[in-house]
Amino acid sequence: MASTEWRPPVTAMIRPPAPGDWKTTEGTITVSGETVTITGAAGLITCPITDLVPGMPLRIRITVSASGPSPLIFVGNTATPITAKYQTSIINVTTAGTLDLSITGATSATVYKVEILTDQDIPEDATPAQVLSLQARFPLRGIAGFRLDRSRLGRDAITLGIAPPEAFTLNRDRLNARRLFAQAANIAWQDITAPITSMQITRGISASGPVYAAQAGTLTFNALDALDPRETGLTYGSPVMLIHWPSRTRLFTGTVTSIDLTRQPPGSEHAYTTSYTVSDAVKRIASIKRYGARSEVGDGTETWNDRIIRLMRSAPEIVYRIASTTYQRMCPTVWETSLAKHLDAATASVTGSWTCNRDNSVTISAARPGASALVFSDVQKSNGVDIFAYTAVETSWATDDIVAAVDATNHAASIQDGEWRAQDTSVTISEETYSQTWAGTSVSVDLTCASIDAAKTAARALIDKASDTLTPQSVTIRPAHAYGPAQASKLMEITASLDPLTPARVENRGDTHRVIITQVTHSITPSDWQTKLNFSPQR
Repeated sequence: MASTEWRPPVTAMIRPPAPGDWKTTEGTITVSGETVTITGAAGLITCPITDLVPGMPLRIRITVSASGPSPLIFVGNTATPITAKYQTSIINVTTAGTLDLSITGATSATVYKVEILTDQDIPEDATPAQVLSLQARFPLRGIAGFRLDRSRLGRDAITLGIAPPEAFTLNRDRLNARRLFAQAANIAWQDITAPITSMQITRGISASGPVYAAQAGTLTFNALDALDPRETGLTYGSPVMLIHWPSRTRLFTGTVTSIDLTRQPPGSEHAYTTSYTVSDAVKRIASIKRYGARSEVGDGTETWNDRIIRLMRSAPEIVYRIASTTYQRMCPTVWETSLAKHLDAATASVTGSWTCNRDNSVTISAARPGASALVFSDVQKSNGVDIFAYTAVETSWATDDIVAAVDATNHAASIQDGEWRAQDTSVTISEETYSQTWAGTSVSVDLTCASIDAAKTAARALIDKASDTLTPQSVTIRPAHAYGPAQASKLMEITASLDPLTPARVENRGDTHRVIITQVTHSITPSDWQTKLNFSPQR
């Protein structure tokens, strides 16, 4: 009989929380490398870990020291006393997609290192199915909790729904080691990756020459003989996200906006297919009607920053941040259009931009992207991770594509007979060199500048961003496919983090072109991943 060599389980590392993720209700936090020191803490010390796979068994290895009356470290709902000056604890947990680390009973603490380990294999040439997790938040099945005289000790948790991972269970768990849950949620994040046959993600902006406008991002996915919304409760409005789980990187976050279930003919191998469309926050912003915007004091003008804050009050559920700001003033306007159009006009007025992020938050900026670090090349470099070798490129040049003029409409308003009335003004700014040499074309843009001179300046700034150079319009990369590449795992991790409005350099036939990514499109199957990147020239 042939002998079988015993091998230890494969241990893969999941990206740990960053030192800056630790928070305290009171006290001071100091970070030095991986080490986090909390002093003067009188309350809870916490660190949330998000974007994990629901139901995946994990081992959390944490090295910590603490002082206080009775310091405990909680990993999820499992408590471990901190008794040593330099203590390493290993706690086995099963998460619901998020995991909270917390320290209680400590006046000071030092966290030296946190590691997240899993026995799930992640080979160097992994496939998308091995590293991606498609998750949705919808009703759980089996929501009966512990019942006296019926439920079994040591098995059923004391809950009114499905027990959260590591919930306290009678006759099994130790006191002071787990938290008692009086009620559990009956709706939770669940992994739905298994039946998925294909996915496509599109995110980005539309670029008419130098004029940018945000576009709604979508995730579509297809399943065989699964995810019937009438059975699952996964329906319109359900939250969905796709993550690259080893790096805890989101590719997309949104809500279900369309479902299509198709029955297959009798005798077919499969009974039905289900297709879902998920949309991001831009779709919601585009659906909101905005009836003008103005300051309540003075002549109705306000700074650009104040205008953005005012506009976003129309969508209080949308998380947003202002990446860069300006003191340029915006005119009062009674322009009735979508909130998205108002944001387009406000950012165009300062040559800025806005976009929806992979976590479904929105970033609004008064500036365009700056220096480029990302490189796409037509030559396979020895460093195939930091420099992407593309498999296809689209490069064409036509005089009709050259923007020679910007036609701007400034949507201002003034008080007439005691009422605010529209006072729109149009202005055209031309690039004489382009116009005389190539004829070119014109693009339209909406603005909300404080004066006609400011509108002319904004239009001039936009035309200055136009270019007549031969620039690659798109490239296609393949981080994973049936025949490689050798570093597929690392390439998929990097590809997952690609975003619109990212500056880049494209090497093509010995020339280097500075571009801005305007659109990212991922086409993914269980074994193949292809990404197309559309560009706008960066001038």
